[in-house]
Amino acid sequence: MKKKRSFKLTLPLSVIYNTTKAGKEYKFLINLNDYRAKGTKFFILNKAKQVFHELVGKQIEELPTLTPPIRCNYTVFRKDRRDYDVNNVCSIADKFFMDALVERGKIPDDNQRYYLGFGETNHGGVDKENPRIEVEIKEI
Repeated sequence: MKKKRSFKLTLPLSVIYNTTKAGKEYKFLINLNDYRAKGTKFFILNKAKQVFHELVGKQIEELPTLTPPIRCNYTVFRKDRRDYDVNNVCSIADKFFMDALVERGKIPDDNQRYYLGFGETNHGGVDKENPRIEVEIKEI
């Protein structure tokens, strides 16, 4: 029997993107509220996802090809103590991250045959210097 592996990566809590039209910089928060608020403008979501993929691309490239099925656990480290819904953050982080794994060829698809969905979502506490999302990928 093959040994089950796990891998840890760090994901951003937000991305900065700019529009070619206005040349201005905008911030996209990795959470469901921002996704829904900006979801009527597909180009914004697409640009935010592209920047997210660029930011995590090097870490993903360093991963071996994963042996499905996999499951991911997420831990969110915020910059402050404000209350938040950890699943709002993790749902969009998971969507963007799974698309990045497929795009980079680490799993064939993110359907239920290869990805069993995210497992645990945790509040990691406050880290003012390095707010982030940590993801643990587990081969099941």
